[in-house]
Amino acid sequence: MTEPIPVTLLCGYLGAGKTTLINSLLRQCRDRVIGVLVNDLGELQIDASLIDNQQGRTITLTNGCICCSLADGFDAALAEIGAL
Repeated sequence: MTEPIPVTLLCGYLGAGKTTLINSLLRQCRDRVIGVLVNDLGELQIDASLIDNQQGRTITLTNGCICCSLADGFDAALAEIGAL
């Protein structure tokens, strides 16, 4: 059995400061491996383009919601982050 991977969900309204918080955490925790999974509901990767993850550990799922239409992609993305 594999070790569980800690996951933190960051949710909030448009303009609540989610991206600002993520960028702040990434700048402060450069010695840690942090994977960021971004769910942009539209086709454009607007939120993902604003995340300054210098290590390239940002995975984006676009054009849908991870709880329903992108559920398979969500599972694969979590597996990819778990392999970091």
